[in-house]
Amino acid sequence: MIKPLFFGRLSLLFYLLCGLAFASSCSKKESEPAASELLINFGPGLGYSPRDANNRPTGNPDPTDWTLDGKWNAKEADLFKSLAINVNDKPIGTASVVGAYPNPATTSTKFSWSTPDATLCNIVVVDQSYQSIIGNSSSTPSLGGSSSFDLTRSSAFKKGQLFRIYYVMYNGATLYCKGHGDIKIGKL
Repeated sequence: MIKPLFFGRLSLLFYLLCGLAFASSCSKKESEPAASELLINFGPGLGYSPRDANNRPTGNPDPTDWTLDGKWNAKEADLFKSLAINVNDKPIGTASVVGAYPNPATTSTKFSWSTPDATLCNIVVVDQSYQSIIGNSSSTPSLGGSSSFDLTRSSAFKKGQLFRIYYVMYNGATLYCKGHGDIKIGKL
């Protein structure tokens, strides 16, 4: 028996629509973070750059620390959403002498930076899940500075754990530079 052409087209259309619905339900939504964005990867080796209390290296540095970062994921960018800048814009400058010491830190660590042009600096320290623990920001543009963080003020800092310091240097609405570095908590 020959089937009418009308029903053949309807069934073909039905199967095409079902296939499209299935394919679209399997695709990842753009708003969902990738698995690699859920937890911080602290990098190779120790995952931090060891330094003594006088800011002298005491071991192999982590090559991913204290360098200029490229594009940040949504969780990283959200840490600085209160600033009047787009942290994923192309930076116009660079920083030197950026780092934290001592590292590992026991009761405190000092983050220091230097830039050839006067900038403001905003700093956020986060745990492995991008949860902000402490932060600091400069109120006057300068060619550099430092911020000390008292690690005894938060119970989040636990011996042996790694934390990330994100920093953004900017001038008005212009991104000057941005990056990150990791610190390890020693005995408290």
